[in-house]
Amino acid sequence: MPKGYPINRSEALAKRSASIKASRAANKIDPIIRFWQKVELVDGCWLWKGGLLDNGYAPFWFEGKHIKAYHFSLGYFRGEIIPEGLEPDHLCRNRACVNPWHLELVTHPINCQRGEGGQYQRDKTYCPQGHPYDEENTYRRPDRPQRNCKICKREAYRRWRERK
Repeated sequence: MPKGYPINRSEALAKRSASIKASRAANKIDPIIRFWQKVELVDGCWLWKGGLLDNGYAPFWFEGKHIKAYHFSLGYFRGEIIPEGLEPDHLCRNRACVNPWHLELVTHPINCQRGEGGQYQRDKTYCPQGHPYDEENTYRRPDRPQRNCKICKREAYRRWRERK
């Protein structure tokens, strides 16, 4: 058997139990100390050196659950709790940044509009059917940051009226 391989089930469980206990002991360290152990200061950003989630955000274990590290940072350094209906927008456009002064609380549509996805939509000059997004042919809803092609909108309305 390879060296270090558990000989039996009870030895494997004992190793697992020791690992869990060590992990819990590490989490008893003051959260701010654990936070700074995972941060590197680079050009004004506080870059997270710990593991990142698939979406690029930094997880942080706090009070028995995983939260986003920038949520902890906002609460600890700026004393802000994120109100219902708002979310942090990374002004530096770096999801791994946990600097609370690089965050602004905004609504979800504003955050999407400012982000990379919003830029992708703003760069489009033609609708999916090939009509131009220009002043004459573009309808902008007053309650949402989106645009629609007037030609396509008229055509969809015409088809709807024919079905009735």
